[in-house]
Amino acid sequence: MAPFLLLSLALPLVLALPLGRYWQRWTDRLVPLVALPALGPLAFPHLALPPSWPFGPRLGLDDTNPPFLLLAGLLGTAVGWYARDELAGDPGKVRFRRYWLLALAGGLGTILALDVATFGGFFLLAVLAAYGLIAYEGSPAARGAGRLYLVMALFGGVMLLEALVTVTARSGSGSWPELAAGWAGLPERNWVIGLYLAGFGIVMAVAPLHVWLPAANAHLPAAAGALLNGLLLVLGLLGWLRFLPLGGEAVGGWGAVCMVVGLLAVFYGAAWGLLQTRPGIVLAYAGIGQMGMLAILIGIGLQAPAHWPAVLTAVQGCALSFGLTVAALFLGADMAARGGRRAGWILLAPALALAGAPLTGGSLSGLLIAEAFRLAPGDWPNVLAGLRWLATTMTALLTIRFVYVSWNGNRAASPAAGCWLAWLALVGSMLVVPWLWALQQVPEAVPQLLNREWIRAGVATLLIAAVLAAAFWGSWRAEGYGLPLPLADVLSLFARGLGAWSRRLFRPGPEPRPRPPAVRRGGERLKEDPARR
Repeated sequence: MAPFLLLSLALPLVLALPLGRYWQRWTDRLVPLVALPALGPLAFPHLALPPSWPFGPRLGLDDTNPPFLLLAGLLGTAVGWYARDELAGDPGKVRFRRYWLLALAGGLGTILALDVATFGGFFLLAVLAAYGLIAYEGSPAARGAGRLYLVMALFGGVMLLEALVTVTARSGSGSWPELAAGWAGLPERNWVIGLYLAGFGIVMAVAPLHVWLPAANAHLPAAAGALLNGLLLVLGLLGWLRFLPLGGEAVGGWGAVCMVVGLLAVFYGAAWGLLQTRPGIVLAYAGIGQMGMLAILIGIGLQAPAHWPAVLTAVQGCALSFGLTVAALFLGADMAARGGRRAGWILLAPALALAGAPLTGGSLSGLLIAEAFRLAPGDWPNVLAGLRWLATTMTALLTIRFVYVSWNGNRAASPAAGCWLAWLALVGSMLVVPWLWALQQVPEAVPQLLNREWIRAGVATLLIAAVLAAAFWGSWRAEGYGLPLPLADVLSLFARGLGAWSRRLFRPGPEPRPRPPAVRRGGERLKEDPARR
């Protein structure tokens, strides 16, 4: 199955080339199929290209990346199908398709990479191609959001480069086992961990490094938003899994930082998302909250390395479920705006999954998170148990808010039949795939998901969220509800204040006063006739 590894990367890269008009028609037909080869290697665990591969990159599967490859294959196929019909009459569809294919190729290569150099090259490709998707709309606001994203991504890239150079100088060729061995006795250990957390945290949109995501989601086409929110954020998480010293020596300080920052992100995302009036921005804050929850799991792994295999399973399951769910929601918001109430009712399926309703992928994620929280050291399990219930309730309330703004948004042209089929296929994958993954990876969790007490707890959470939504319903319907801040984020207030302070600090001094006219004329006469002095 090694050819499938190469085909999964070569096909999107070749189709992204600026080919002639005749080949563009074939490219249009092949876009929905470019991610299918990525599903082939999943039947062969620990598949890898031979080390003698002449071009150098090491590609394959190990214990970490199969769920991420499954996510990329399913998401790329369904969203590619949707993008082809969504932009059928758009004059800029060729440019959009090129950026979309490059981002997908970068994501697939990042997932399959088995060494540092391959990971870095494909990760950079995915990050840079995402700029083209964000700025695709072409409006000043979209270009501004793209510039904000690009500046933050490049700043994160500088931090990652510094960390990579420091670690790989000790680890040799940079394969994952050698990279893990390079942590032993590293003097700059804490500094490098901080760089990794911040650099990949920008791509993950972990608060307070999340500012680019709400701004980007405000301008993304549906297919671009599904890929960006469902796959690119997860690539940042994969960077943490690959480069942090997880499963090795305990790193208590940074683990506690991850847990505290993750908790703040969970509640910040849910609270601020309730004030938004556009579906894409609401989903941005939902994603910020979910990434915060994953940051908590990473913090547990850093503090309790003995339990890392169990925590890794929870991270993988949550990433798979979240990626499929948020992509289905992004396409669903577009379908609700174009497909009427019928699409709006189908939108409830991924919305219930995000809210953690029983028998959904969200319920599986909640169970895995609850089990992982029990593995935290010290008094953390008691603290996290209560906060998890509150976070789940706020996420369910945020999901209701998302459904409300999606149902009451502006109506657009009716979607094509291909959009319907692609979205329904993605919704079906979102409902079925997490269960299939659980049956294979964590079969002991399936009876717990069907347990009456667990189902009752999930239903009770949804009912409490519904009661809270009913209490806010009048405010939601009021004219002028929400906080229309620049870049849709409260941190923009800080940026504006910092800009005003810097302008005052570096304000140029007053210009020198001109000399009186008589003196100036006299000076001119003296210059002209020095003999008169």
